Amino acid sequence: MVGKAITKYAFKKKNHWDEYLGTALWATRVRTHSRTGYSPFYMVHGREPRLADDPEPPAIPIEANNLTDKYNARLQEFDQLDKAQQAVEQQVAAAHRVEDQYRQLGDRQRFNTNDRVMIRTMKKTKLAPEFYGPAS
Repeated sequence: MVGKAITKYAFKKKNHWDEYLGTALWATRVRTHSRTGYSPFYMVHGREPRLADDPEPPAIPIEANNLTDKYNARLQEFDQLDKAQQAVEQQVAAAHRVEDQYRQLGDRQRFNTNDRVMIRTMKKTKLAPEFYGPAS
């Protein structure tokens, strides 16, 4: 995923791919993944990242300013994170099962004469596109 992001960022400056590494890593870490429903940042830190264009977080009400309320709120956040991590673990296990089933089926894709297809680049450099086409 990071390699694909760098390929997109460094499309015109392939020799300067390292300048885009930090940006590609950050984009990958803060993005909510469709499979899990969570970002890697959330899974590690227990909260979503604050980005530059995010609105200011709501102020903590004065009555919730004591340590007990803050502690209890943080415990609830940890419980939510634990449930999220368990859900992701289950999804990863399910994805592995699906991948195993797919590999057992083998490649059964058939094409007809004059079908338009994308062709995978077999001998490619790191920053070259993975496919080219469409071709017929």
